[in-house]
Amino acid sequence: MSFKIENGVLEEYKGSEKYVVIPDSVTKIGVYAFNYCKSLESIEVSENNQHYASEDGVLFSKDKATFIKYPIGNKRKEYIIPDSVTKIDWGAFYNCESLKSIIIGNSVTEIGDCAFSYCTSLESVIIGNSVTTIGKWAFSVCTSLESIIIGNSVTEIGEDAFKGRKIVICKNVELDCKKIESTKNANVSDVVKMLNTEDFSMAMALSVKYDVLCKFFLTDYISEAFDTYFKKNFTKIFTFAIDN
Repeated sequence: MSFKIENGVLEEYKGSEKYVVIPDSVTKIGVYAFNYCKSLESIEVSENNQHYASEDGVLFSKDKATFIKYPIGNKRKEYIIPDSVTKIDWGAFYNCESLKSIIIGNSVTEIGDCAFSYCTSLESVIIGNSVTTIGKWAFSVCTSLESIIIGNSVTEIGEDAFKGRKIVICKNVELDCKKIESTKNANVSDVVKMLNTEDFSMAMALSVKYDVLCKFFLTDYISEAFDTYFKKNFTKIFTFAIDN
């Protein structure tokens, strides 16, 4: 195998094979090791390796609690995160161009930085109710992303988490926006504040400023006055869903 390994760290894979096996000697894998291997369809691990494991050609920590790397050349269109996973690691799906749908179940609590960056075919994401943190640039430059369903436990959304998309859909959940400590890309509390004071134009402007508009079905926050205002001022820049 065309691995660059130094002091037990697999720093880079330089080959063009469709299938690789991580050897026993590897104790750590660099975050960029497989990021640009477009021919790679399956990552396996030697059964004697004490630090890593694989399942269906996907790389995990030995206990399968951390999802480490999805091979970017794999042609699957949909993937469901296994129930053993509690964390999706940095860049785990980075540059996976074939995936169209991802389901993150209720075992996962953290989505790492850049986890799904540059998944340009990704159209829909379901994030389970246990996720509390969505890292920086987690879904940045997912240019086909049309819908994302976020569970009701999210308390932190990292900077530029959805960069490159104007519309993010959060539906069929009960989100308390006032509890969300979010950064510039999804500063929900500021938008809600504007809605509560009926400063509707500012609410819409803030949504565009943060480069993401969260579509919330939140009857507690959306007034009839806003409903009327919005219908009269609808633009093609973004849409905002209201649960009546």
